[in-house]
Amino acid sequence: MKNEIQYTTIQALLARLTLHPLLADTSIEQVVMYTIDFMRTVGMPQFYMNKEIEVEIEDYKALLPTDVISIEDVRDKRKNLSLHKSSNDFDLTSGDGYKVKGSFIFVGVPKTELKILYKSIPVDELGFPLLLDDPLYLRALELYIKKERFTVLFDLGEIRGDVLNLAKQDYAWAIGQVTTKLKMPSTAELEAIMNMCNRTITRTHEFSNSFANLGDKVRFKHH
Repeated sequence: MKNEIQYTTIQALLARLTLHPLLADTSIEQVVMYTIDFMRTVGMPQFYMNKEIEVEIEDYKALLPTDVISIEDVRDKRKNLSLHKSSNDFDLTSGDGYKVKGSFIFVGVPKTELKILYKSIPVDELGFPLLLDDPLYLRALELYIKKERFTVLFDLGEIRGDVLNLAKQDYAWAIGQVTTKLKMPSTAELEAIMNMCNRTITRTHEFSNSFANLGDKVRFKHH
């Protein structure tokens, strides 16, 4: 039986947040930063997906997909050999290891084909991670961002203390209502998600129409 999981985008979250007059100048960079902080503090839904891709190694390296969170297995198709993760460049000289640096995977041979099994999270068309479209989870995330933004406004003397305290109370109540099963991501997973977001932000700044269709939702069918 197919289980349909519904997602929403970081851009849609930004659109909802900026409806509040005090949050109207919130940027996509800030939403990404606070979302990562929220995941680090509270956890994230367990919606990792296993993917498999084949890449061509040219000049000892190949570009990895943008949605890689962690690599589970690497196999050299020409040698029919499973490669091990190397801790340093010297280990690559044996020809049976690999190393990941930035967006690239490196091996010890100049040209070959790899089959890579990796763990990913769903991403939108721009490359931003998708958010589980669970009303309670999204409400808690929105109120977390509101609380953090209001803290800055309070420090600047732009809002009263009782306004900030109400935002904190609203968040505390909302996070207690979250029923979605959450997982605390590892430091490596959070770094991978942040790098994914940073690459996407860099790309989207190059295009004037990058944030079209802010309200779009995405559905994936899991088996």
